[in-house]
Parts: sequence; C-alpha cells; structure tokens
Amino acid sequence: MAVSARIRPHTLGLLLVPLLASEPAACARGAGAAPLSLEPGLPLESAGYLLPVSCVDAGGEPVRLDAAGLHLTVGGAAVPEIRLEPFAPAAGGEAAAVAVLLAPVDLPARELEAWLRALGDYAGSGAGGALRGLYVAGEKLQILQRLGGPAPAAAVLGRAWDAAAPVRLWDCILQAMTRLSRGDLPARRVLVVLASGLESIESRHPEATCRQAAEAARIAVYTLALPVADPAAAGAGRARLAQLTRGSGGRLQVWEDPDRGRALRQLLAVVDGVQGIRFSAPDLELPAAVRLEAEMPEAAVAEGTLRARVALSGRRGLVWPLGLLLLLALILVLAMTARLKLSSLGELVLVGATGASYPVPSQGATIGSAADNTVVVADRRVSRRHALLKLRGKELLLTDLRSTNGTQVNGQTVRTATIRDGDHILLGGAVELIYRRQARRR
Repeated sequence: MAVSARIRPHTLGLLLVPLLASEPAACARGAGAAPLSLEPGLPLESAGYLLPVSCVDAGGEPVRLDAAGLHLTVGGAAVPEIRLEPFAPAAGGEAAAVAVLLAPVDLPARELEAWLRALGDYAGSGAGGALRGLYVAGEKLQILQRLGGPAPAAAVLGRAWDAAAPVRLWDCILQAMTRLSRGDLPARRVLVVLASGLESIESRHPEATCRQAAEAARIAVYTLALPVADPAAAGAGRARLAQLTRGSGGRLQVWEDPDRGRALRQLLAVVDGVQGIRFSAPDLELPAAVRLEAEMPEAAVAEGTLRARVALSGRRGLVWPLGLLLLLALILVLAMTARLKLSSLGELVLVGATGASYPVPSQGATIGSAADNTVVVADRRVSRRHALLKLRGKELLLTDLRSTNGTQVNGQTVRTATIRDGDHILLGGAVELIYRRQARRR
C-alpha cells in the first residue's frame, strides 16, 4: 500500500530539446499484468513515428507479435500500413539505451556481489544494438560503467565502491534518468531499477519528481522488486515503484522465485524483446490518441497519446521535468504558485510505518487507486475513484464517490462529511489518513 501526490517542482538550469513521444498507458487483463503495453513513442524522419510495444504471456515471458495481427488507430483514424521491427540496427531497426540501477538496501555482501556479477555481464554484452550502463545507488550515484563502453564483470567488481554508503533511492533514480535524457543517446531509453523500495536515508527529491522526470524525458522504467528481511517495511516504497513503472509504460517483476537469475533474466528478456511499430502519419495533428489492438489467444489493447515533448537537461547532469515551459522566469513563477496551492488546504498524513504526508491543493483532491488521482492509494480495497476532498464555502467536505468498501470519518461511515483538523479518514476499511489543516514544513 502506498499513497502519493503531485509535488512542487525544483529549479535548475535548462537545455530544451523538442521531440515527439507517446504517453504510455495500458489496459490490464483482470488483476494481473497487462499483456500488451506501450513505451513512449519515438520521433523519426519527417511524419514518421515508432511505437515500442511489449507483449507477455500469462507467466510474464515475452511474446513476439506479428504485424498482421496488429490494428493501430492514431487520432481516431486507422493506420493502414505498419511495419514491425526489433530494436537492433543489425536487423534494420532502431538502437536503444538501457541503464540498470541497483539499489542494494538490505542486501548481504554475497547477495550484492552476485547481483553485480550478473548485471556486469549484461551491461558489458551490449547485445541487440543496445547501449548499456550499470549504476549502483549510494550517497552519490556510483557509476560502475558508462553507457556504450563494454566492460567485463570482473572490471565492474574491481571498482572501489562503499557498500555502507547510505542509499537515497529516489535521488539515485532521478540521477540515472538524467543520464538517460542526454540527446546523443538513441531515442528509445529504458531504465531498469532493481530495488526493494527501501532507502537508508530519505531522498531530497520525492517519488513524484521521478514520475515527472520519466514523463518529460520519455523514459520507460522496468522494475525488479528485490526481497528484504522485513517485507512489510518495503510495502509503501514498492507500491511507489509500481506507480512509476506503470506510468512510464514499463513492467514490474516481483522477486519470488529462489532462483535469483530467473527473475532477472525474465525481466531483461522483456526489455530486450520490445518490438517497434513503425508508421507514417503526414497529416497528424498533435496531441493524438493512440490505440493498439493485438490478435492473440485473448484480445489485448494498449492506449496512449502522441504529443510534443521536451527533454530538459541542466548543468551537472540533472533533469528538471516541468513539461512544455520555455522561459525560466515563467517556470519560477509557476513553481512558486504551485507551492502555495499545494499547502493552502493542509495535508493528509498516512497512518503507518512511513507516516508520509501529502499536500491537499487549494482546488481540492481526488483520492483513489487510479494513477490520475491527486492522492493515489495503491490498495486493492480502495476504489479507483474512492473519495473527493473539496472546499465549499468555508467548509472542507469529504464525499464518498460510491466506493465499493466505503469511507469512514472518525469511525462513522459517511457519504459526505465536514473535515476538520485532526479528523481520521478510513478508506475501504484499510487505509487510514489524518487531516492536518496546517501542512508541516518540508
């Protein structure tokens, strides 16, 4: 279970590189993983586009698609002619850049060494026309291998690295995305995160900043959830990793099998097995909705949006993902405005081990398990659109949006209730939040 909210931006120097990309989204099959999903789309030559698509079977193994069984609709019009290709220049396809980030919180020394050997071999191989890099999280991101330079596992293990260095998980994810945002890399960029969701020291940048960075830089995130000694402690962080993964068009693989190598091989096979759908749309007006249907044993659908994008890169290799803002002065004004709005109605504090708090914007907040809510609660007992917090006159009202498992305020089931400082809100009988009128200083 985890709760997340949109956050205020940070200010850095900018370098704007306009591109085109698709905003990934996928339709899941039942409660399991989506069989079909789209990574961010890629701009090619004039009027040309490339959509990276992955397909997996019920066991999570990659499935090769056939162009004859695909139906693509862009901007409401069917695309009559498409070509399916691998991401391998030798086979006539586009190249890809894949960065692997290992965040070794709660990993014994022998486990860490085994992970480093396996990942070092993968990063050094560069198979399939991919530029690969291996990073290890720490107080400062340890670069064990830069993208594009093959190195054997022995060389990776031979580099000095402090195993006791505290890990700021979300800061390291943001730094890895920064390196992948550089313009001289291939258009398809993938970040593979191996982490438990824990961090030994709190990050300076929250998880929502990483989600904004992935959207702005159009980076697909794939995650392998590592085991920990206390699984309950990693629940909130793992849920946030799942949100980042789903929102970027990637996939989440949970480490369950005692065979460590199997889980890793399966995830990397999906990353390397992504295919590209190439098509032309000379009269396409952006933004445009994208819908992909695949004829499989069961029909599968993935949807997204083609839109303009900017890759924002500042000095010292940092990314500032703020959308389509072109002037620094305007960005600073919007950042200050967003800060005021986020704190104007107080905050919701999660009751539990993390005690995380989430600001309530002045325009109110939607609460639910769907990713587009203001406050996202990743718990199966919470409805997609569970509740609404909104100011009416001088009163802050909480309204249950016909949720499946109901909403309680201070132990009483409610449809609509006035919320005051210190009130306890229980969603679906599972997730408890406390409303605070005055947000704490950050």
